[in-house]
Amino acid sequence: MIILASDLDGTLLFNDVPGQVKKEDIEAIKKFQNNGNLFGVCTGRPIGDVKIDAIDIDFYVVSSGAVVLDKNRQVISEELIDEDIVFAIYNKYIDQVYVCVHGDGKLYNTKDGRFNLNTTRINAVEQLKGHHLYGLSIDALDEKRAKEITDEINEQFGNYVDAYQNIDCVDIAKKGCSKGSGLKIIKEKMNLNEICGIGDSFNDLPMLKYVDKAFTFNSSNQQVKDHADYLVDSLNEAINLLMK
Repeated sequence: MIILASDLDGTLLFNDVPGQVKKEDIEAIKKFQNNGNLFGVCTGRPIGDVKIDAIDIDFYVVSSGAVVLDKNRQVISEELIDEDIVFAIYNKYIDQVYVCVHGDGKLYNTKDGRFNLNTTRINAVEQLKGHHLYGLSIDALDEKRAKEITDEINEQFGNYVDAYQNIDCVDIAKKGCSKGSGLKIIKEKMNLNEICGIGDSFNDLPMLKYVDKAFTFNSSNQQVKDHADYLVDSLNEAINLLMK
């Protein structure tokens, strides 16, 4: 049995593709699963923002590894961030860029951003006091600013959280949480000997470093390619290589 974990945005999901998932990828995933293998997702999104009707998902690593769920979306593991840290990060950046809070399986925000996300509007982040908060996402609008914010958060709040650059965005989770740590939980929970992963950006590096076979794209940043075992042009190409 082969286990493959896939990043979502830019790997499995594409805004310019009808239904967001390429037909060739859907066919490859279904063939992969029909042969007794497992396909899961590993993303910076919260579970409430993961909606893929075209395929069945066997496991979920969401909010950059802070939350891990089984195929029925039952929580296996959840790591919360201290709410005062969430509020401090949110209020530090909300007047500069677009910020969402991951909590209760949802995305919360106080203003609209450039992406059409499934968010719940609040008037102030402090309304989330007492909620289950396990991450933030920041749309920095460009890659340079995303790197600056990533470095700032890791410098100022690094005792409490880890920030990961995701092209022109930033994903933030509790200290020690990452896509790699989430897959470690999956591997141990399911008693797996080997797990494979595919991703396209900087926030996928912990996953690519952890998995036994790492895939990224020929179009990915060189830093990402440096941590991959295989370079491909599509998800279905990676699946076909695994099934040979």
